[in-house]
Order: sequence, then C-alpha cells, then structure tokens
Amino acid sequence: MEDDPKPNTALILCNVRELAYQIKKEVNRFTKHMPHIRSHVFFGGVPIKEDIAVLEGSKENPPPQIIIGTPGRVL
Repeated sequence: MEDDPKPNTALILCNVRELAYQIKKEVNRFTKHMPHIRSHVFFGGVPIKEDIAVLEGSKENPPPQIIIGTPGRVL
C-alpha cells in the first residue's frame, strides 16, 4: 500500500445522505491510525462550489482518496 495514495481512489455510493454519513463515520473509524487517508461526504443541499473546492484540494487540505456520496451529487 502506498504511503500517500492518489486522490479519488475509492467511490462509495449511497442512496440517502444519512447512510453516507454512517459510512463516513465507519471509514473514519477504520482509518483512525492512517492519517494520510482522507475521505469526504458529498450530497445535495450543499453549494456545489464547496464540493468542487474539496475535490480540487489545496496544499493544506489535499483532495480525499475516499469519496462517499449520493448519486445525484457524485454525478
């Protein structure tokens, strides 16, 4: 396994935002001792520009490797 995997390595689709948040919580639990693994939840109702900024990343906040989201927003 790489020390710093490439962004957008895994995609988890959920049919509702509540399930997406539950999965995000479990991903955080699984990766607690792997600080280089980042994940983020994407769903409708949030300005899409915020989601685009997360995917583009920055030096302080690189893009996530694990994307969890609802189909409409992920599309």
